[in-house]
Amino acid sequence: MPEKDHTGNLALGRRIRLAREDAGFPTQPELVARLNMLAPDGLGPYTRSWLANIEAGLRGIRVHDLVVVARVLRVSSGDLLDGADGAPGALARAVRPFEGKITPRQQRLLAQLLREWAESNEGVADDKAATGAG
Repeated sequence: MPEKDHTGNLALGRRIRLAREDAGFPTQPELVARLNMLAPDGLGPYTRSWLANIEAGLRGIRVHDLVVVARVLRVSSGDLLDGADGAPGALARAVRPFEGKITPRQQRLLAQLLREWAESNEGVADDKAATGAG
């Protein structure tokens, strides 16, 4: 049975992990090194265990740290906080080809449709893997 995510930490951690991998940081230490290089004075130092606990959903993340993580990963904080539970930025990339071709309102509606589709299909891949289907 899937674990309950009352705090949202599991989903946020998953989005951060996917964004890290999507941004070309295959390991946590690589991202931590970049975070420590680019963090404004007073933030950090960041550690691999700090990031591992966030990605695992075992701890939350402070807003100002989330902003630094998002900046390094080149995604918006909003993608990390409110993204469909797939790769952050994936939604933006899916809508991007339509920029200039459809209105901002249509872009928002398309993004909402894609987000709702992703949410309605949450766990489908996990279910297939668990049953050996797919």
